Amino acid sequence: MSSNFIHVSLSHLPSSLKKNNLFKKICENYREDKKTIPFPQDFYEKEISILSLVDMIETIDYLSPYSSDISFMNFDFIIENRDLILQRLPELKKKLPCSSFLKQIIILLTTDGDKLLNLIVEYNYLSLLKYCIQTEILIINFETICSVVAKYGNLEMLQYVHNLGGILTSSAIDFTIQNKDNDCYTYILQNIEDDSEDIEDIEDME
Repeated sequence: MSSNFIHVSLSHLPSSLKKNNLFKKICENYREDKKTIPFPQDFYEKEISILSLVDMIETIDYLSPYSSDISFMNFDFIIENRDLILQRLPELKKKLPCSSFLKQIIILLTTDGDKLLNLIVEYNYLSLLKYCIQTEILIINFETICSVVAKYGNLEMLQYVHNLGGILTSSAIDFTIQNKDNDCYTYILQNIEDDSEDIEDIEDME
């Protein structure tokens, strides 16, 4: 596994996270006056315990704003240890009731199909959506995906699925009007004509 690094400011590190065993391992060779912490990708212990899972989830929650790849690369670990993590979900929920990454884990391991897609979009978990699409856990419908995303007003996610090939439709516009969502509405108006022209070109070729 490669050793990419994410640089995190020590001055912004919450005191509670300094008790995190994972962070202790990362920081043990660095003085307090250092400005950044190198965060290696390969940080899992061979023996998976509740403590190591809690440390992992807390760490990802903290680091995700720095890079969505942090959570993305950990989904493989979650899938590989599916049965074990499912067994430990009740305890993890008690210890980390507000964890964003734990919520994503629960969605990933306990739902599938349309329900999986709807929950990901509803909570705007873009990195989880990318993971599920790229690993083919989700096979999206390009004709409806933009409308599904527009329903919840997630501009960055809308741009992502549109760039993948999702088609902007009048129903997507209707959702933005209902939600008074100016950002998604403007994006769709700026791009829907291009989509319509592409569809017409394909139909002419046929």
